[in-house]
Amino acid sequence: GVGAAAPSSSSAAADGNLFVEVPAAEAAGFELFDRLARLFEAHTPHSLAKRTEAWADALRGDALAPPGLRWRSPTFAAFVQAAGLARSGGGSHRGSSGGGTASHRAHAGLQRPDVDLIFLSVCGRGGSMDVLDFAEACVRVARKLYPSAPPDAPPSDLLAQLTTRWVD
Repeated sequence: GVGAAAPSSSSAAADGNLFVEVPAAEAAGFELFDRLARLFEAHTPHSLAKRTEAWADALRGDALAPPGLRWRSPTFAAFVQAAGLARSGGGSHRGSSGGGTASHRAHAGLQRPDVDLIFLSVCGRGGSMDVLDFAEACVRVARKLYPSAPPDAPPSDLLAQLTTRWVD
């Protein structure tokens, strides 16, 4: 199950290891991150996953290189489009009084320059995105899509709101 490093006393350790079970109240954050990780993996093109394996082999000597899949800007943009978070060609603009429900107008989507700026702000020019960067980028997407959310809204709340459409 979900676990966290235990303090030096092993009296509370589960199954004789150094991990303790996370209380149910704290497990929701892990479930959200697990949902993001599955989403990240599901939207990673197979060819990119193969290249990532080769790249990981090349970086094994670098202790600071994070393990796992990595996306470049086009992959993130493709995810935003496939997830329905981007505006289609001539779609309505945020705040327009055009048709559709208030929910539809609020979720009109991001334009490609917005998506590129989010990627750049998280990963830098020429950077790549791991699952933690993906979570941060999703928070920034949610802040753009839900402008009525309080500016100090916790990232977990924004992620939960954004990912409710992908609950499995």
